[in-house]
Formats: sequence, structure tokens, C-alpha cells
Amino acid sequence: MTSEFQELEITSSSALAICNGLRPEFGKGTPKFYKKLAYKCMDANPNERPTTKELRNIFDFWDVSIGGSSYGKVEKFGYKRKEIKAAFEEADKKYQTSQLLSNSIQLRSTIDIDDETLKNSNKDTKIHKNH
Repeated sequence: MTSEFQELEITSSSALAICNGLRPEFGKGTPKFYKKLAYKCMDANPNERPTTKELRNIFDFWDVSIGGSSYGKVEKFGYKRKEIKAAFEEADKKYQTSQLLSNSIQLRSTIDIDDETLKNSNKDTKIHKNH
């Protein structure tokens, strides 16, 4: 989920917005079937949300799909096992790339701060050579 929703301050207006259908967005590359299930789980009408039994069946199917086992049905819930596996693998690649980029940006800003600190701290420092 995106950080804007996670950082949403809970107020009466934000609570009302959630009751009126405000839902978090998902990161780039999140599989469509995953988002569809997540939004179904967040449905304002509790009767429209999946049961624990339905969720277990879905998660079991995803687990078997990712593991590449020949056990069970090849297609379930409108998706083929190979589609599930490929979608999660692609999402993992995008997430790793996103994390690497984020870490690189964070590291670079840390280095910039340290460089600036070093420049400022060296202005008043005199180096003496001992002979």
C-alpha cells in the first residue's frame, strides 16, 4: 500500500472518507488479482468480504502456483497457476528494483550530508606537521 494512506491522520473527516470508500492504492507492479482480493477484503459491506475459508483456498492456490507443484487444479478463481507465479515473480522484480533505487537515493543523501559536514568541520581545523 502507498505511504499516503498509512500516514493518514485519523480524524472524523478521514474516518468518514474511509466509510465512503477511500481505500489505499497499491505500489506499481502489484498483481491485479492481488489488488482485486485486497479491495474485496476492504469492502464496506462485510457480507461482500471473503470468508476465511475462501481466503484459505485462494492463498493455498497461490502457494501451490508459486511453488510450481503439479498438485491440484491448473486453473482456479479465473487464473492459471502459471499466470499467478509469473505475476508474483514480476512484482518481486519491480519491488526489488524500487527498493534498490530507494536505498540508493537514501544513501546518496546521507553521503551528501556527510560531505557537507566534513567541509564545514574542516574550515576551522589547522593541520600541523610534526618533524
